[in-house]
Amino acid sequence: MQPIIVYLEPWEFSPAVLITCILLIVAYVRGLVLTKHAGEAAGFWRPLSFFVGLGLIYHVYGICGRAWAINPMTDQQVIGLLT
Repeated sequence: MQPIIVYLEPWEFSPAVLITCILLIVAYVRGLVLTKHAGEAAGFWRPLSFFVGLGLIYHVYGICGRAWAINPMTDQQVIGLLT
């Protein structure tokens, strides 16, 4: 079994993924503030699920996407799951 560092070595920082995630966070928080001023409550679970989902998307595209290129079969499996 290979150590985990082997999968993290090809990791490269992706500013496009980071900027996209930050813009989505800003837009979502702006929408939360506007709905709060309108008198509607967003609740607890909807924002939590958004931020958890966005974190998972950042993890897959920003961090793991480069490491999966080591094993082409794994890469094809992930592409099949995401599409």
